Amino acid sequence: MNINDMAAAFPYKMDYMIFDACFMGCIETAYEFRNVTDKMVVSQTESLAEGMDYETMTSYIFTPSGPDLEGFCKNHYDFYNSKSGIYKSATISLIDCSSLEPLAQSAKHIFSTYRSGLNTLQTTRNVQQYFRNRYRSTQQWFYDFGDIVYKCGLSEADLDEFNRRLNDAVIYKGATEVFMNDFRITCHSGLSMYLPITYRRDYLN
Repeated sequence: MNINDMAAAFPYKMDYMIFDACFMGCIETAYEFRNVTDKMVVSQTESLAEGMDYETMTSYIFTPSGPDLEGFCKNHYDFYNSKSGIYKSATISLIDCSSLEPLAQSAKHIFSTYRSGLNTLQTTRNVQQYFRNRYRSTQQWFYDFGDIVYKCGLSEADLDEFNRRLNDAVIYKGATEVFMNDFRITCHSGLSMYLPITYRRDYLN
């Protein structure tokens, strides 16, 4: 099911949505859901088969003052960050959907003004990845949204504006230092993005 079809299928607006699924933490998905839900809990990487900590989840969702989604996200991060080996692997973020439109406008300005910088990244792809190296030849689809923007060569004013909009949209973010002993996470903005590659995968571009 396409994400835009899924978003259109909801008969009313949700207070929040929690996705226990791989790669749902991309700006493209968040933007499609901006009018469907107030907040989203998502992951930028794959989600391990064990999934979220359902034993403690309800203690954060059903509280007298309402859902503690930030606490829920922090608990999820702590749950996996306390493990070892390949199980010490997680990314999670809490997105404020009401802040996505201003973020989109900032990104639109950046990607039109700094197109040459974006095009350079298409060839070097020296950007934080969220896909495992085994898929490097076929599925280079998910990169860090913030890292893409940071490496486009923005002016100080445009970078400050982007960071302000990004911080408004990303309420909480957490990531382990390494994912499945496969790649390091040195930059985690709380959202991922498809990095356009003009010489291939035109259907995605």
